[in-house]
Amino acid sequence: MRAELQKFLSSITLDQKKVDDTIMKAVSKNIEGMFFLYGHGGTGKTFIWNTLSATVRFEKGIVINVASSCIASLLLSDGKTTHSRLELLIIVHESSTCSIKQQISQAELLIEAKLIIWIETPIMHRFCFEALDRTMR
Repeated sequence: MRAELQKFLSSITLDQKKVDDTIMKAVSKNIEGMFFLYGHGGTGKTFIWNTLSATVRFEKGIVINVASSCIASLLLSDGKTTHSRLELLIIVHESSTCSIKQQISQAELLIEAKLIIWIETPIMHRFCFEALDRTMR
């Protein structure tokens, strides 16, 4: 993990470092919140996500990497779709929650996670994010 993190940090740009520092500061202080990272293809979003994942894992934390599509999930280390990892229903409505039961290991994983990285968010309805928020509460 150390070698992987060093590889990422050795080629990070100043702009990417600012993003990484901002998010990692919130993670290290256990500040709840959302960060949206957007940009055209080739601007380094995947690089930042993987750097954040490596940093959290290097510090012995849990990071959950999910994507809104199966293809996008392949870009992330241990990435899964939101529907499979978070047990998010395919059809969501304004009072939906994720189908994770409180007593299973998947719920414990969510509770212990320092960071959830969710990519390709613009293709999802806001009810999906609200469902995860309700589940986490």
